[in-house]
Formats: sequence, structure tokens, C-alpha cells
Amino acid sequence: MTRAAQPGQPGQPGWRPRLVALDIDGTLLRWVEGVDTPRELVERRVVDAVRRAEAAGAHVVLSSGRAPHGMIGVADLVGLTGHDGEPLWVVGSNGAVITRYVPGSAASGGEPEVVTEETFDAAPAVRAILEQRPTARVAVEERGIGYRVTQPFPDGELTGTITSVDVEDLVAEPVSRVIVRDPSATADDFVELAASLGLQGTDYVVGWTAWLDLTPVGVSKASGLEHVCEQLGLTSDDVLAIGDGRNDVEMLRWAGRGVAMGQAVEDVRAAADAVTGTVDDDGAALEIERWFPVPGPPREVRTARLRLILLDGTDAADMLAGRHQDRWHPAYPRRDDVDAASMVARGLRPDGAPEAWGPRHVVLDGLAVGTIGFFGPPSGGEVEIGYGLVEAARGRGVATEALQGLLALTDELGLVVRAAVEPGNTASVRVLAKAGFTGLRGSDEEGRLVMVRPVPGGAGRAAGATAAAPAAP
Repeated sequence: MTRAAQPGQPGQPGWRPRLVALDIDGTLLRWVEGVDTPRELVERRVVDAVRRAEAAGAHVVLSSGRAPHGMIGVADLVGLTGHDGEPLWVVGSNGAVITRYVPGSAASGGEPEVVTEETFDAAPAVRAILEQRPTARVAVEERGIGYRVTQPFPDGELTGTITSVDVEDLVAEPVSRVIVRDPSATADDFVELAASLGLQGTDYVVGWTAWLDLTPVGVSKASGLEHVCEQLGLTSDDVLAIGDGRNDVEMLRWAGRGVAMGQAVEDVRAAADAVTGTVDDDGAALEIERWFPVPGPPREVRTARLRLILLDGTDAADMLAGRHQDRWHPAYPRRDDVDAASMVARGLRPDGAPEAWGPRHVVLDGLAVGTIGFFGPPSGGEVEIGYGLVEAARGRGVATEALQGLLALTDELGLVVRAAVEPGNTASVRVLAKAGFTGLRGSDEEGRLVMVRPVPGGAGRAAGATAAAPAAP
């Protein structure tokens, strides 16, 4: 298969990933407390970004320490459809098992098809670990079924059918992956343990807790993705990889662009080319949007009296450093404007252009007197807006005019718009109500009122509705 040439080096202007490799836990999804037990959650913005990458022609490959049967549900949760309708590539068990999965088939009993499976003799390593940690629990994957274990693991840590067996029976035959877990120990304890033992004949990785994965020598997420790339006629230079755990280190080093999640430990961050936001801040979406952006408003929007101009990198740097520009009002920027500048600094495109759905200067009579803009691209048919002005610009209809300028664009796109306002800020409440924010959604986590503006005429999607991802430009 001939590989098409692509301009630009990985991560630089002119480059765009042709394969997006995504870790699952702590990258794609996070765990939230449910009524009875924690549940998996993939935020809408992350789903939209992943779907947009796939719709633009990129291969999206899930790459996890999970067993394949614990990954296909996530593929369906995100709504992956496969490149050109083909089965998805899935790299499971930290690279030891590579499968193909027909999207949506799990609902009717479909199973992933195994392409390759690497196995090894884990008995010597397991015996050495248990000599040092006799209270540790050991588990071995039973592909497509669940796990065989020496003792029960903490609730929710393993999926599928769990069968208890003796440790010697557990490792009597070659296996693709072994998990060692000791709830009474720490992750640092296991790092020291693995380093002191050497563990010849196997590779290992320590998780967030006292969790140790054993795999065949030379097998990792990177080796699994390398196999997938060979089948697709791609190389590591074509790959964007995002992850947060120690089992992602090889993958992040191998990929053309490796990105660590914001909550990753220092060893993982050091292996990456860049660090994005945390899983709670939709860090995976922030990175994917750099390469597969949401089509947005133009750089400058004009109204009768105002120019609404996107803050660029220079503006953001000056604000954050306390430098004042001549084209700014003497009281500008305010504290909230500086906070907006930090969003710009994090969201610059590879070519240095600002995010179209970011903050803008409100320019009146040639001077910037405030900011207005969105808190990131639309998600689920909805977007959040915010604004603020220096004292001298208030009471002159500037906020209302600026809002109307941007709301005309969201109306064209059929978007619901929300805004958060302090309950005692009656002036802002009046401005928002005048601009059509007639719905009230209660309070956010900071106690602010969340006001909602439906799409005039009832067009567009209701908040939270599922929608197909827009095609990337």
C-alpha cells in the first residue's frame, strides 16, 4: 500500500493526524459517583471531537490496558462507526491483544475478532512478586469471558465473569496479561517492588494504584499500534496519541504527537510532546479540536458600533504578563479578561490562530473595553457565552449589542446558548433577558444562575440532544 505524502512535521502547521489513538480510562472517560456505584461518563464535547475526527477520515483506535471485551462498549458509547464502514481496530491488554470490532454488534452478541495475541510464561514473575507481597491478588484475562483470580478484587475493578482459582493453576499456561493488585499497598510500593525484582522475561507497568500489569517482553500499546499502522500503510508520524497512565508512556514516545492528560504523573508528562487539560476539563477534546476544529464564527464580527475581535496569542501573552496595549481602554483588561486570556493561551491552533469559539475584544470607538465570547466549541447543540465590560462602557447598550452580534451567528447554526450570572447582578440578568435568555436551568456549582436562550422559532436541537458530528472543514 502506498503511503500518501503529507506536508508538515508531526504536531506542526500543515500536519494532521491520520490515526488518533486514545486511552480510555482517564482520557476518554471518567468515573462519576452514581446512586449505588460509580458509572462511566464520556462528556459530550469529547464525543463530538472524536466523531468529528472520524468523519474527517482519521482512523480512531482505542488503546487500553482493558481486555478487548471491556473496550467495545466504550467504542459504542462514543459512537464510533469505523473508517469507511470497516470494523474498528482495537488495541487491548496493553498491546498484547489486537482485535477488529464491528461497531454496534455487541448489542446482538457480537464479539471482537482477534487479529494477534501475544502470550508469555508469567509463572516466574508472579512467584517472585508473591514472595515479596503474599497478600497481593493475581488475575489473568480469559479473553471474551472475564478473569480468573486468586482472590476477589475491589468492586468494579474487573469486568466480565470472575472465577477463583489457585495461583499455580492460574499461570500454568502461557497468558497474554497478568494483573497483580494489593489494596494494602501504594503505587510507589509497586514501582519499587518491580524495579527491585527485575522481572526477567516480562514487561511491566504500574497503574495509578497498587496495580501491576505484566505483559510479554516488547509488548506495549506502542507495539500494538505499530501493527495497526503497518496494516493501514501508515507510520508513527501519522499518529496522534493521548493518554494519562504509565502504560501510555511507550505510546506517547512512539507517536508522531504524543499528548499527556493534565492529571498524568510526571513520568507520563515527561514522555509526551505536549500536555492537555485534565479529564475533568475535557482535555482529550481540547487536543483533538486543534486538528479537527469546529467550524466557527469569523475572526471579526461587526455591529453598528462595535468590532468583536478574537484575542490572539500576542494579546493573551500581554494580558497575562500585565503589559498594556495602546488600543486598550486604561481600565482594560479586568481580572475576568485576564482569565479569558488564559483560555486563549491554551487553545491556540497549530498555526498560532486563536480558537474561533474563544473570547473576543469588545472594541468601541477604537478601544477595547471588555471581552465577550464562548467557553469553547458547541457540544450537544449548545454553547456557553460570557461577557464583561469596564465601568465606563456600561449603561450604554454595549453589552446588549455585542450579545446580539454573536447570537445572530449561533441562531444561524441552530444552537441553544446558555450564560451563568451572579444572582445579585440584576443589570446582567436584565441584559440577558432582553437578549432572549428566557429559560432558567437552576444554579451551577458556583451558585450562579444558569440562563438559557432557546433557538428563536424552535429551530435547532434541544440541549443535550444527540446529534451527528459536523463535518470538519
